[in-house]
Amino acid sequence: MLLFQHPAALLFLFACAGPSADADQAAYVAAAESSSLPAQQTPAGPPELELPRHPALSPDASQVAFSHQGDLWVAPVEGGRAVRLTAHDAYDGRPKWSPDGQSLAFVSNRHGNWDVYTMPVWGGTPERLTWHSEGERLYQWLDSERLLMGAQRDRRYSRRDRGAWIAYTDGRTPTVMGDWAIMAASVSQDGNTMVYERGHGDPARRAYRGPANSSLWTYDVASASHVQITETDGNDLAPMLSPDGETTYFLSDRACAGNEGG
Repeated sequence: MLLFQHPAALLFLFACAGPSADADQAAYVAAAESSSLPAQQTPAGPPELELPRHPALSPDASQVAFSHQGDLWVAPVEGGRAVRLTAHDAYDGRPKWSPDGQSLAFVSNRHGNWDVYTMPVWGGTPERLTWHSEGERLYQWLDSERLLMGAQRDRRYSRRDRGAWIAYTDGRTPTVMGDWAIMAASVSQDGNTMVYERGHGDPARRAYRGPANSSLWTYDVASASHVQITETDGNDLAPMLSPDGETTYFLSDRACAGNEGG
């Protein structure tokens, strides 16, 4: 999968070349005993954290929350000590910052299925927001009191899609935002536009070509209208709106220079 940029004008700008490492960022140590062994790359500086997941930047971009070994952590973007926020036998993941940067929402399977929780960014007891026997997918805060999530409930949209639901920080029963299929939704900061993925596409099926591929759509809240913004025979997945709402970044396995096979 490659990262693509989708401006509001529906033009595409994307790069297929991989990142390059500067000499002052990594030291390469040749294998001492056998020239048949590949070179070993040793990063300079402190040991690198292995396998962090679900990174999420704070609204002011000064901190990053992430999941590591099933718990939530927060660390300064400039580097430094990571602070552990949860320590539980269950899995806590997919943190999302509140608009004011004071709370984190996340999902956890503490009660068997995926439920939505919130907690202060400095730590504390998580507060459970959803109680349904079916799991939910957390997408984004809509404002300081509402969170966008995906759920099927009594619907069956497709293999991966969910309906659009809203959870509330005061713990009231979630309500339906829209009875249509979405995945990996991202909402503009003013709350007027949603970009989401629709289809059966799966990141694990790279270079898939066929009728089950996923494309990206927008939803205009004021007009309640949906518009398809990408169309390819492969998969366009995981959209993310820029802070100004003018650009959508997403993953795609479409062919391009250096990645002709998709």
